[in-house]
Amino acid sequence: MKRIALIVFVLTLNTINSYSQKGFHGGLGGNYNTVWIINQNSYSQPEYDYKLDMGGAFRLDVGYNFSNHLGIQTGFTTFKGGQKYEDSHGTGVLREVKMSYSGVPILFKLIGGESKVKFYFLIGPQLSFLSKAELTGAYNVSDQTTLTNGKVRFEKNNSGLNFGLGADISLTDFLYVNAGMSFLYGFSDINAATGSGADSYLGTTWRFPSPNTGTYEKSNLANGGFSIGIHYLLNKSK
Repeated sequence: MKRIALIVFVLTLNTINSYSQKGFHGGLGGNYNTVWIINQNSYSQPEYDYKLDMGGAFRLDVGYNFSNHLGIQTGFTTFKGGQKYEDSHGTGVLREVKMSYSGVPILFKLIGGESKVKFYFLIGPQLSFLSKAELTGAYNVSDQTTLTNGKVRFEKNNSGLNFGLGADISLTDFLYVNAGMSFLYGFSDINAATGSGADSYLGTTWRFPSPNTGTYEKSNLANGGFSIGIHYLLNKSK
């Protein structure tokens, strides 16, 4: 009986070491998100109801785990932003803001567990950069269809908080899959503070007061959904 217990103990230690995550790692991943604009900017037009909008993201991840329980991760991501809307009066009229961003997160990683499946929690700031914006629908008097040069109406940069949780599942000593949930909330206003054009508010800004309240509230970028990726330990420390 003692011999069996000793064998089990040795095998357990071997398993813990075999699935160590300490060291450098890199990988690829993707997200499938719901995408939102919190507090829509209706450009003094009637506000529409929110409609479910979905979008994908691509990630290149690199990081270093100081131990089996603590690490840091960064990389590069591209993702869809924006929002779909529908007229609350049942006319069937839709609006859509379609945006494309790239981003750089700096995330602290907490890792739990000593087995083949480890749980993780990621949190940290992310700086995002607008690459494209397109508006479809009634956003001004002269354009009732699609505004392809909508980028001028939005800030070029956005700062926010990126966080997520899930599980790292070891496939081999050096290869593991991560799967979970990931979220992003932008703290800064996405609407451009300065701007010009026939449809800009007072000819100086794209930040319009709400037609319901007469006051302006900033619009925030947000998304969240499923995340999956595959990582390789570039060097493994036991």
